[in-house]
Order: sequence, then C-alpha cells, then structure tokens
Amino acid sequence: NEEGEEDETASDEDVDLTAVAVETMRDLDDGDGADREAVTAAVADEYGADPADVDDAIEDALMGGQCYEPTEGTLKAI
Repeated sequence: NEEGEEDETASDEDVDLTAVAVETMRDLDDGDGADREAVTAAVADEYGADPADVDDAIEDALMGGQCYEPTEGTLKAI
C-alpha cells in the first residue's frame, strides 16, 4: 500500500470483514458455493487483513446466518 502503515490500521478499523467476506462469497460462487480458502485469500489480499481475522469474520457470518456451508470447505452467502 502506497500510503503506508497508517492506512493499514485505518482499513482494519473501517472495513467490516464479515460483510466483505459475504460479498466475496457471492462473487466467487460458481453455483455450488465458494471455496472457503479462496474467500479467505481474496479478502486478505484485497484488504491486507490477517487471514486468521478473515476466518473469524467468516465464522461470524456463519453463526449470524449470513452464509452456510453446503459442503465441507465451501461457503454460500444467503
């Protein structure tokens, strides 16, 4: 990121990783759901987030009823 560390900190606070993860699931869904690892990697790459934080956000989305796992390792937004 060209703006340096200050921007990274701001993005962590300003970005709702759960919402971003759910939106990314929709984008990557080929009809059978999106690969969980691909969602995690895409969000981590795009927002500079820690993959563990993205995984926590996915868990929050699962627990909050924003998505589900049609098969092991696959996510589908609701």
